[in-house]
Amino acid sequence: MKKATIFLILFSLLGFVSAQDFDFQRTTIESVQGDYVSVDPNGNAYVVDGSVLYKVDSAGHPLYTFSNSLWGNISSVDVDNPLKIMLFYYDEALIVFLDEKLTPISEPLDLFEHDFKNITVATYSTDNTIWLYDVVFQDLISVNFHLKELSRNHLTLPSFNPTQFFSLQEKQLVMNNPSTGIIFFDAFGTYLKTLPFVFQTVNVDASHIYYIKWNHINDGVAIYSNEAQLCIYDYVKMELRQVDVPADVSSVTALHRNRLYYMDKERKLNILTIK
Repeated sequence: MKKATIFLILFSLLGFVSAQDFDFQRTTIESVQGDYVSVDPNGNAYVVDGSVLYKVDSAGHPLYTFSNSLWGNISSVDVDNPLKIMLFYYDEALIVFLDEKLTPISEPLDLFEHDFKNITVATYSTDNTIWLYDVVFQDLISVNFHLKELSRNHLTLPSFNPTQFFSLQEKQLVMNNPSTGIIFFDAFGTYLKTLPFVFQTVNVDASHIYYIKWNHINDGVAIYSNEAQLCIYDYVKMELRQVDVPADVSSVTALHRNRLYYMDKERKLNILTIK
């Protein structure tokens, strides 16, 4: 199948329906390197490289950089609200909010000072609620911007040690627990369901789960990847699509309209743009 046809399938799934074939242009942003990328609703990309956060516009132009090495490495970034970007620092148990220019909005929120000592993942909800997960007591906790506790739900899920935490605009919470799958909660932190997708890293939006699958070849000397696929599972319609992507993709991609963002094996940001 031609690449243009493959990408037609992808973007038809995402709302780009057309009878014509598409070509795509790959742009590598040499100056932006990191471990993973997120994309906000406006198509701006945010790349995390240890303690450094880069913001890149939808055309691939670097805009702003934020870094504070005293706080350690950035564990996660939540960009659903581009005017209030949340950074979570696991090692120092800090939460920091930035504006659209990656300037801190206020002083860091210190979880240790407020007796939240076992938080492994955190996310920011569009209703101005911060959600935390206490891995020792298995509690899902909501707090306000003063770290005042609003609610606490005790979970009884087996082998539950999530590595990713998402807040969806549809008032749902999602956690990726690589040993069991993708866990869904409602807006009050009540368990809803588990989807058995067992991957270390995924992306989740209002209707889809995205993950990368590599095909490997053993040439007798080494095992290497010769092909990668972006897998898109529509958990509303329960449909799976697989789309060929460049084999050098090294992390789960981020999608926004006609652009596909990913970090390659040299840790450089790449953008595939449909023409």
